[in-house]
Order: sequence, then C-alpha cells, then structure tokens
Amino acid sequence: MGKKTETIDVIGKKVAITGKLVGMTREEAADGLEAFGADVVSSVSRSTDYLVVGSRSGSKLKQARELGIPQITEEQLCRILGMDYNPAPEVHPPEAVTARQAGLEPEFAGKTWVVTGALQAMKRDEVKAELIARGAKVAGSVSRNTHCLVVGASPGSKLARARELGVPVLSEEELQALLERRPAHKPVKVGKKALPKVNKLKRAPGVDVAGKTYVITGTLSTMRRDEAKAHLIARGARVTGSVSKNTDFVVVGEDAGSKLTRARDLGVPILTEQAFRERLELD
Repeated sequence: MGKKTETIDVIGKKVAITGKLVGMTREEAADGLEAFGADVVSSVSRSTDYLVVGSRSGSKLKQARELGIPQITEEQLCRILGMDYNPAPEVHPPEAVTARQAGLEPEFAGKTWVVTGALQAMKRDEVKAELIARGAKVAGSVSRNTHCLVVGASPGSKLARARELGVPVLSEEELQALLERRPAHKPVKVGKKALPKVNKLKRAPGVDVAGKTYVITGTLSTMRRDEAKAHLIARGARVTGSVSKNTDFVVVGEDAGSKLTRARDLGVPILTEQAFRERLELD
C-alpha cells in the first residue's frame, strides 16, 4: 500500500511558498509541487490559488489571508507529495562506519546500494541516478545482498541493520568523493521529470563549468531554474539542491534566501544571473 495523498488538487494551480519548512527545503517543496503539475510562483496575488505556509511566514501569509487564498500546511504538503511528515528531523549526520575504515573501495557495477537518512548536499533521486549511471542497483532495504549503505541524518534502522550484517557504510561526503573518482560512463538521468531541451554547444565548455558542482537558488528573471540546470548539465556540470563545502558555484536570483547566506559563510563563489549567462555564453 502506498502513502495516502492529500486530496488537494494542485495540477495547473498557482502555488506560493512562505516561511521556514522543517522537513524539506523550500526549493525541494517547489520541485515536488512542480512534479505534481503545479505552477510555483514567488509572490502572492489575486491569481494565486494556494499558499504553502511554514513558520515565520511574514507578509505573504498576511496578504493571502486578506485575499482569501487557501493555505496549505507543511503536513498537508507532505501528504500531497506522498511523503512522511517529520516536524523535528535530526540535523547532524551520524558518525558512519566508513568503507575507508574497513579498507574497502566500494564498487558500483553490478553491486547493490541502499541510501538512507536526510542528505545535506544531494537529493535522494540525484544519488540514485548517479549510482545507476555507474552500473549499480539501488534497493530500498538493507539485506545480506547489500554491498554498501550511504547514510545521511536520521538513518534509523537501516544503519543498525547494516552494522549488524557488516555492510560497509559511506557518509554523504565520502560518496561524493567516490563519485568524483569514478565518473559515470553514461548520462545521469534524475527523476521522471525531463529537463528542457537546450541548444547544442558550439564549443567545449569552460573549465569553470565542466565537472563543477553548481547550486541554483532564487527566482531567475530570464529563464526557469530547470532551464538553467539543463544548460549546466549539457556542459558537464553537476547541479545539486543544497550548498555544501563541495559546491563550486552558486547562481543566485531574487529572494535567494538561506542558500545565499550558506554560500557566503562557506566562501563559495556567487554568480549573478547575468554572470551565469555570460559564463555559459547564452547571450
């Protein structure tokens, strides 16, 4: 039996998001809503159909109430997306029993991997796509046939089961390093939602694009985020959903929020939308 979904219909509806969400980032919420057919907008107006409300919502919630726009709580959003609602997720990843400590260099081709817990720098479907592109099988539970487990925050019983069976464990950071050492030999296809088609490259991508890790945040004025992502992937870059010390560049639009703050804290180079277009020779 699958998870019961909320009966609120978001297909073709204009949905805005405000406040702090505890079980996901606002960008992850937007991606999830778009995957279900919603049109995610950055501001509240008379044409807005729903407002997703987190804590410390501010002026958007006030305007939605004045306009009589229905609100969706994060718990309702999770039901719409078919996700579990966890109002108090663990924020610190556990200490992993690493494959390195066991003296192992995990393999991908023909091996069975499991991913568990809340990842910080990559989405779960991105990790799955990276593994599959390298020939691995991705399973939903740990068994004696599991070759490696990747853990994020709050891994729960899967980590305990892996330790019990002696399955090698990798932290997210170790997995990222392994992926960099073992490039994929076929395209990495993330999720069911296809990215927009982009024009073929006229020349080889620059050294600041191919092989680099980008994060896109905020509202871009000349393209959608999925278009920007498609341009980067076509040039050999990786695009992740959150900023970490492994991020090479952050592309920022309007209302960039916490990802911009995180990039500044870590000293990650920041690109304006215009600088991003110039780097990719889009103008």
